[in-house]
Amino acid sequence: YKDLAITDNVDVYKNLTLKTIAAFNWARQFCPEADFLLKTDDDMFIHLKRLLYTIKSLRSSTTALSPNGIIVGNVAAGWKPVRNPQSKYYITQEQYTETSYPPFVTGPSYLISRPAFDLLQQAAMNRPFFHLEDVFITGIVAESVDVPRRLAVEFRNNATPIPTRFLGCTLTKTISIHKVKPEEQIEL
Repeated sequence: YKDLAITDNVDVYKNLTLKTIAAFNWARQFCPEADFLLKTDDDMFIHLKRLLYTIKSLRSSTTALSPNGIIVGNVAAGWKPVRNPQSKYYITQEQYTETSYPPFVTGPSYLISRPAFDLLQQAAMNRPFFHLEDVFITGIVAESVDVPRRLAVEFRNNATPIPTRFLGCTLTKTISIHKVKPEEQIEL
């Protein structure tokens, strides 16, 4: 259906950083008119009306967008590197020497403005590879190029799935919901 962009990476968790950078590069090349990019995982429900409302609000706010752009989503602060070699989130002391990560936007979904993804894509290429995509791109790299991160609780990037029968009115105040099965997409 000509709706896939295929990169020269093996699609495994440790290459998610490469896949996201490739998506930024693709968007820069093929969508030069796009003001925003939604980075989202395939197990996310996206409430498009709420997303578009948020984008409209950002566009109309003179204080919302810095010259370096903005990343909007579920901001995590004070998270510490996992030093357990058995964890998929394992980071060695050599890879990251600090005791905690800078604030970052969690990776299941986030909204990023054009100036931000232009800056981040370029800056990421000048740093050593780091496999935790959200920590790296929206935390470490964003901090290095002064791209602000803004908390939007409407990005529900929970690690635990929320059964659709319990969502109720929450759905009307949501941009994204994590861990949604394909058959639940239609119900939502």
